[in-house]
Amino acid sequence: MAYNRLFVIFALAHFLICSFLLLKIFNNRTPTNSPIDYGVDEIRPKNDDIDEIRPIDDNIDEIHPSLFDDTNESRKPNMVEISKDTYGKDDPKARWVKVIQCSNNTNGISLTRFYDFAIALTRFEYANFYHTMTDWFNTFLMAKLFKRMTRNLTILLIDAHPKGILDETWKTLFGTIIQTSSLSKPLTAKKLIWSINGYDSLLNQHHLSFIPYIEEFRKFFLKSHWIDDSHKLNCDRINILVILRHDYIAHPRNPKGKVARKLKNENEILTNLSSFFPSVDVKGVQIDSYQMNKQLEMISKTDILIGVHGAGLSHTLFLPKHAGIIELYPLKVSLRKENFKSFARWRKLTYMCWKNLEVENEENDFTYVPPNDLTDLVAKMLKTLRSKC
Repeated sequence: MAYNRLFVIFALAHFLICSFLLLKIFNNRTPTNSPIDYGVDEIRPKNDDIDEIRPIDDNIDEIHPSLFDDTNESRKPNMVEISKDTYGKDDPKARWVKVIQCSNNTNGISLTRFYDFAIALTRFEYANFYHTMTDWFNTFLMAKLFKRMTRNLTILLIDAHPKGILDETWKTLFGTIIQTSSLSKPLTAKKLIWSINGYDSLLNQHHLSFIPYIEEFRKFFLKSHWIDDSHKLNCDRINILVILRHDYIAHPRNPKGKVARKLKNENEILTNLSSFFPSVDVKGVQIDSYQMNKQLEMISKTDILIGVHGAGLSHTLFLPKHAGIIELYPLKVSLRKENFKSFARWRKLTYMCWKNLEVENEENDFTYVPPNDLTDLVAKMLKTLRSKC
């Protein structure tokens, strides 16, 4: 019993130290320059070698069992107390610690199959593409740091959410997915890693100048869906994809499927862009109506991505390296919401945005974007991209 308790405490301490050091390394704050109205914002990270960062501990799997031997007083690890504020208010890890029960006696207990290594997490906004992206990145990062990218990986979801449209992507990316609400008997795992909360993800730290493994995560995501990543910039035929926000049912808890921040004049915008730029291929799609592999197939061939501020712009992570993004901000959405501006900065993509400042351009959940305003931005973006040819 004491052996198992100390093992759990040591594992938690090791995870906390790794997380703290990782955030400290990349907590290089840079001032934010939010544009007024619209403009070009090309920001380059100070360090281009982001994929050269190595895991903190290269010998994670070689910790000797005697370190946990509580019969040797001189080798007892330091006791670590985890409060509910360790990772933020009401963090699940604090709740898990309170209910941990350790036992060496499994006689008479029917156990679910044994798993060698598992990553546990609690999903919050499980049907939101952006917030699920933070969970996917966190899980990828844990597998990367603990050198489990090519080994049998089990994901333990500590929640009871109903099925959602993003569930299949979990399986495609990581393999075996177990939700605790579906368990009928205890489960055993030789090693269990508690992942970072989605809200605490590096993807959610928009002040950072760069984050590690962003390009490796992109390659992992595309390769997992068998997406060809060979698209090159063709200045004679540039592809523009406009993400359209329509009502849709993402999960059973939103039966009406109501979506905010929709374009009021999407047909006018598409027609105007096609008319002004006849040599450019312009498409408008409700991208969340497609399976993930089809979404990624379209994104991987997109040179300019345009869309209203929303979760769909998380696809910025999967655009080609030469691509650009134009983000449209409704009146009530603050320019301080730099989720996708940060994604573009970390990936060294060209970023521009338009901000609505006129009340008359808003009507309920719809925003009217003056076609000429967007045409001007696209012309600037085309000029920037063609300078790379």
